Amino acid sequence: MLKLKILVVGPCEVGKTFFSNFVADQSENTMGDYRPTKGVRILEFECGDVRLKGRSGGVEVELWDCSGDHKYEGCWAAMAKDASGIVFIYNPDQPSQEKDLESWHTYFTGASKVKSSQCVLAARSLSNPSSSQGQSYLPPVFSKMTSIKSNIDGEPEAVKQDFNRFLENVGNAMSEKNEQEELNIVRES
Repeated sequence: MLKLKILVVGPCEVGKTFFSNFVADQSENTMGDYRPTKGVRILEFECGDVRLKGRSGGVEVELWDCSGDHKYEGCWAAMAKDASGIVFIYNPDQPSQEKDLESWHTYFTGASKVKSSQCVLAARSLSNPSSSQGQSYLPPVFSKMTSIKSNIDGEPEAVKQDFNRFLENVGNAMSEKNEQEELNIVRES
């Protein structure tokens, strides 16, 4: 079974842990008082609803719920190492998050060599969860990125479906990368 390392990054207090717990079918800390993530939390789960190369199958997922606090910036290299895909989460009600999102994108896509096709954007409006749609103030680098639903309270099945499609895209990209690396090894022999 293919193993994927997915990073969930974004500013503090945008619901990264809530989102991560939901897509990983974890029930801990889904409601209640805000408790900031210290460094990173790693959730491991299997997703059997993924089609790789047109065939039904599944993937093992390591979901890295990364703190939005810049005091953990020294840990970013370890977080980014061997990443397969990235979920960028932000609050569209906070235009000031634009600079943070851009710095996370620059660092994490550069350090991990993850392509834009292996990244998604999720807007989590905390004041109006039913309108979690992207705003026009986002940096241009995000304009080509796929957006996924993040209104867990209003559209839970749509959130799961969008996340599973993202896992399929990442899984197919990683399968192709692995096949290319194997071909290169054979050619060098």
